[in-house]
Amino acid sequence: MPMGTGKTSGMIKYINTHPHEKYMFITPFIAEIERVIANCPLLNFHQPEDNNFGKLADIKNLIANGENIASTHALFYLFDKSIINLIQKSGYILILDEVLEIIEPIKISKKDMHMLTHDNIIFIDENNTLSAIDKTYRGVENKFNREIQTIKNHHVIIQKSTISNIDKEYKDIDKNAPILCLFNSNIFKCFSDIFVLTYLFEGSIMQSYFKLFDLQWDYFYINNYKIYTGKYNDYDFKVTANNLINLYNGNLNKIGDNYGALSATWFKNIKKQKEHIVLKNNMYNYFKNIVKSNCNKAAWSTITGYNDRIKDKFAPKGFTKNCFIPCNARATNRFSHKTDLIYALNVYPNPLIFTYLIQNNIYLDKNAYALSQLVQWIWRSAIRNNQPINLYLPSARMREIFLGYLNVNDELAKSAG
Repeated sequence: MPMGTGKTSGMIKYINTHPHEKYMFITPFIAEIERVIANCPLLNFHQPEDNNFGKLADIKNLIANGENIASTHALFYLFDKSIINLIQKSGYILILDEVLEIIEPIKISKKDMHMLTHDNIIFIDENNTLSAIDKTYRGVENKFNREIQTIKNHHVIIQKSTISNIDKEYKDIDKNAPILCLFNSNIFKCFSDIFVLTYLFEGSIMQSYFKLFDLQWDYFYINNYKIYTGKYNDYDFKVTANNLINLYNGNLNKIGDNYGALSATWFKNIKKQKEHIVLKNNMYNYFKNIVKSNCNKAAWSTITGYNDRIKDKFAPKGFTKNCFIPCNARATNRFSHKTDLIYALNVYPNPLIFTYLIQNNIYLDKNAYALSQLVQWIWRSAIRNNQPINLYLPSARMREIFLGYLNVNDELAKSAG
């Protein structure tokens, strides 16, 4: 169901009308945890505390005691085999507020991997799957503890095409070899039921992941706080959106005429410096002159780059403080006062993830993925409160995808300039 149509409120109502079940509510933000706790007083939800032994130890105690739990995506990612065993015995219903970043690259250099395999800290089997020792690694100031813990808890692989010079003791890994972490699929098999609260699931990597591990799903929607089987009819939602969005259709769009423009590769290409300057000037011009915005109303996004270098490079002068929203933002209402938006990005799935899925006969629709990211970002703004917004989408590809979603023609797009 679309953003702001009552998914979370409906699930809270569902929880309160089924108080004899046990629930684990997982959300990206602390504010949503507090909302669940406040609105389900009879179920006595607990938030894991960072006590002397850490939140992971506390959530194990809560599960063992059969408590209702509200926690974050970040902690959910850390679930290990002992937690899986506890949940299997407990009969919890899992409610996931928004999809997870469920397949992610891990950066370990060739030199570091050589050291870790040579020291028998990490092992690589014939299927290019990584495993790690059970004891705590104490070398190099515990530098790799996070990576090693990830390897222990999840399914971590090296893509087949990147392995070379294999012998019995050590597999030499190309310098830029992608190491991918796939969330442990066994976690999804130990709950009695699972609800994922999201929109445009077809464009998510999580759907591809479900296909990869043969995890079956059905669609449901909420009406008057009741859950019904079937897909939600979002026609009225799109009609309302089309009436509220003032999509820019002027000369500033020329920077994105090429379908490859504003992709991550374009931003990182030093040969595009002149075009980079044009985009930055366009962003400033749109805010300052086209919609006459200010820091309170303006919001923009692009890729961040290493140590925020790209983000800082393209920040429009005078529109830096509290104006940047991450391009993959979801499930937050913190920016619902923003009315003037720039999404300066041409979205594609991570090529390492996309290639891995193709190698496993899973096709992720690139346009559906881009639309899912874009729509979620736009609805962080004032449109979620049914307020009109101004939107500058300089990428021709992103505009075409978005207009196709709204089912309107380019000629009908409203111009601010």
